[in-house]
Amino acid sequence: MTTSDEIAFRQLTIPTDVDLVHGWMQHPHAAEWWHLAGPREMTRDYLYARLRLRHRDCWIAGDGRGPVAYVETFVVPDDPLGLAPAPRPATAAAAQLVGWTSEPRVS
Repeated sequence: MTTSDEIAFRQLTIPTDVDLVHGWMQHPHAAEWWHLAGPREMTRDYLYARLRLRHRDCWIAGDGRGPVAYVETFVVPDDPLGLAPAPRPATAAAAQLVGWTSEPRVS
């Protein structure tokens, strides 16, 4: 069991996590970076596409109080976004979205 001061990761599952991630993606700051504000189906299709990529994994991070973030980890040289200068073959990276809750959390 994870306590409130620990973060644990679990693999994203569809359809279970679609509504959670979709809700997070509707926030203006997330929309600015992820470009997924819109219908639930758009988020669902994006997540399905990400799960099909062999070089990328999708995670939900949470603490003892519930989910707090969506995270993608990936092998950089295999990713279509690419980086300049060209990364070494074993380079890995992560993209994350810290989620919001409807009520403020108090530690």
